[in-house]
Order: sequence, then structure tokens, then C-alpha cells
Amino acid sequence: QVTSETIKYRLEEAEATELMINSARDRYRPVATRGSVLYFVIASLSEIDPMYQFSLNYFKQLFTSTIETSEKSSVLEDRLQILLEQILLNSYINVSRGLFEQHKLIYSFMLCIEIMRQRGEISDAEWQHFLKGNVCLEKVYADRPDVSWLNDFYWRTCCELQDTLPCFKGISKEITTTHIFIELGRFQASVNPKTWEGYVSELGPLEESKEVKQGSGIRGHWNKRLGPFQKLILIKSFIEEKAVFAATECVIVSLGKQYLENPPVDLANLYNDTSPSILLVFLSTGSDPMGAFLRSAKGAFTEISQLFEDHVLGCQWRKIIFGICFFHAIIQERKKFGPLGWNIRYEFNDSDRECALLNLNLYCKDGTIPWDALIYITGEITYGGRVMDAWDQRCLRTILKGFFSPQTLKPGYAYSDSGTYYAPDTDELEQYKKYIESLPTIDDPEVFGMHENAHLAFQVTNAEK
Repeated sequence: QVTSETIKYRLEEAEATELMINSARDRYRPVATRGSVLYFVIASLSEIDPMYQFSLNYFKQLFTSTIETSEKSSVLEDRLQILLEQILLNSYINVSRGLFEQHKLIYSFMLCIEIMRQRGEISDAEWQHFLKGNVCLEKVYADRPDVSWLNDFYWRTCCELQDTLPCFKGISKEITTTHIFIELGRFQASVNPKTWEGYVSELGPLEESKEVKQGSGIRGHWNKRLGPFQKLILIKSFIEEKAVFAATECVIVSLGKQYLENPPVDLANLYNDTSPSILLVFLSTGSDPMGAFLRSAKGAFTEISQLFEDHVLGCQWRKIIFGICFFHAIIQERKKFGPLGWNIRYEFNDSDRECALLNLNLYCKDGTIPWDALIYITGEITYGGRVMDAWDQRCLRTILKGFFSPQTLKPGYAYSDSGTYYAPDTDELEQYKKYIESLPTIDDPEVFGMHENAHLAFQVTNAEK
């Protein structure tokens, strides 16, 4: 009997303990759900490129490490929020550094979409509509209003949006009665003309179906009625060439700007991720990363700051270095314009920039700037040695003079007509970094020396991809 009582007591104790464990586990279920969402996003990257293979063991290790190293809090709600944010950020940083540049935005967008779907901010119907488009050729639509700027495609798009998604109810009527303006982050767009004689000054209330949320039934004011992803659907439907830029702003609004920035590749942190059984593989076309390895081994990153800030040329030295780095970025980014950027696609790399900086340091040790020699060596040898087309060579020299010449040291000089891009007049490297972080996420074509039409062609091609 004593044994029976003991067993009964222990069973009751075990059941109570199990209830406590289950209760505590349920409180952390949002973190587990976030981990599940992130893993399936990462696993799906292999559909973009077969080289993107991330194992479940790798993700479990990353997930566990984040939980162990993240900030602790005695308040459960705060702890959960910290874990949710840190797991997402670490997943972005660790995975994106292994992706090609052209695929990083796709990864950020996939993270954003799946998290919004998990929160219930995006319905399955909205997601499918975004993926598949909105015009069915076999479907019969209402007669198009006799309006000069409303073509058949726009009209069918309005009807399809209205019939498919409740949030767009009434858009087929309002497209000809009011200006439909959308603002998504810093991105702004109009679906129809800003002014037209057929618009009415006041709109009556719109009867809402049960499927439409209360408060979204005010006619007009589409910018207030729609959520970030719904705005993205509208932009993709009517202005497809702007869809990539709108998707960028959607990520910023929903997750934050840090999920579009390239995470710094710190070799010291990368080394901490290694073990006797975990290796690091560096893939880079035509570039020798040995210099970065040696600097890391010597702990010489502080020397970079000293080299930038402490020089006999003072502020001029910092502007020249910034100009070379900016020039390097410009000629790299011009490749995205295809044949409009360069007749031949050139593989400029970090070694070219390092060589240009070494030559600059060598020629300016005595405090003088031999511009003719520096411009010739940089434009004709360091970078020009890769250029095979005569017109590309001419273009390279012209671009170089806009970032690396005596005129760039004049007060108030800017790299573009808008004045957005310039070399800051400051003494500290950190201030330069802050300025770079403040630059627009979507670059203006003028800074690349390109016309708006070239930018439009790039937008269309990029959106189709």
C-alpha cells in the first residue's frame, strides 16, 4: 500500500510537472514558429540557385546559438520580442553573406512576405494574385468607360482586382472619379492622372461587404485603405516596372532598413563561426582576398582608420579616398544597365580598388598630389587595363574625372546635379559611414551618368526577372 501511494504521488507530480513544462513551452511557441518560417524560406533558396544549400543542422545550430547569445530579460514579453528580432536578423546576416548580390533583395523580400503571411497580414488570395498576375484573357469584363487615358489593359486590371480581392472593391468606379495615389515608404506613385476634368470633388460612402474590414470603406483615400503588401499589388498591377523599387520599400516598412543593407564581412566574426569540422569557402571572381586575411591576422583594422584620418593632406586626402571608392562602386553598378552601361561586361573587383589606393598613398606621401600621373595610372592601367572597348575606355575616363580630379576638392562640389551625392567635409571615418548609410536605397540614374530612359529599361528587365 505504501508503494502504491508513492507511485500515485509521483505520477501526480509528473503530471503537474508536465503541465508546467507544456505551459512554459507554449509561451515560447511564437519563437519556434518564427524559426520554422525562416527555415523554409532559407531552404527554398535552392530553387533560385542550386548552390544555395543550407542544411537543417546548420539552421538549428544558428537558431540555438542565437537563443544562447541574445540579450536576456526577466520580462517574458520583452524576451520573446528580443528572440524574434534577433533570430530574424541573424538568419538574414548569416545567409545573405553567402548569396550573390542580385539575389539578396529576393531573400529579404521572401523573409518579409512569409513573416507577414504568418502574422495574417497577407491572405493566400493576395499572395497568389501577386504571383500569377491579374488579367484573364478568357474572362468577360464590363464595358470600358470612354476615357482617353484608360486603355483596355488598365480597365481589365481594375475589374480583376475588384473581383478577386475584397480590399480593392470599388476601384473600377473610382479609377475615373478620383486620383488614386499610393505612398509606400519613400516610394510614391499614381495609378491614374493627377488631374482630370472627369474627377468629382466629393465621393459618397461606399457600401462594404462583410469581407472588407471596417474603416477601409471610405471612398477615395486608397493610400490609407491599403496595407503595405496591398499597395505593392496595386503598383505591380499598374506600374510593373516600379515593382522592384516598391518591394524594396515594402521590406523597409515591414522589417527595417537593415534587411536591405549588405552585412559587413568581418573576418574576425567569420572565424568565430568556424570549427575543426566547419570550414569557410570564399568565392570571388578574379580577386585575391589574401590582403583582407593578413589584415585580420595582424588586427590591423584600426590602421585603416588611422590611414584615412591621419594624413598630411588632411580633408583633401579623405575626399580623394572617398572619391576613388565611390568611382569603384559606380563602374560596378553600371553593369546592371547591360549594354547601356558598358559595351562589354567587365569584372572589376576589390583588387583594383586596393591597387588604386596603394598608388595614391605612394604618390602623395610628401603632401603633393600629382593629378596627371594619378589619373593616368588609375584610368589607363589600374582600371583601364581591363577595358577592351575604345568607347568604354572613353566612358571610364570621363566617369573617373567626375570623382577623381582637382575639381572634386572644391568646396560644395557634388557628384551629381541633385547634390545628394558628395564627399562629406568631415575628419572621422565614422561620419563618412553615417553619410553612406543615409544615402537613398534606390539610386538615381544621374549618379551613374545614365538617362532616365536607361533606368526605365533596367526597371522593366529587373521586374521581369
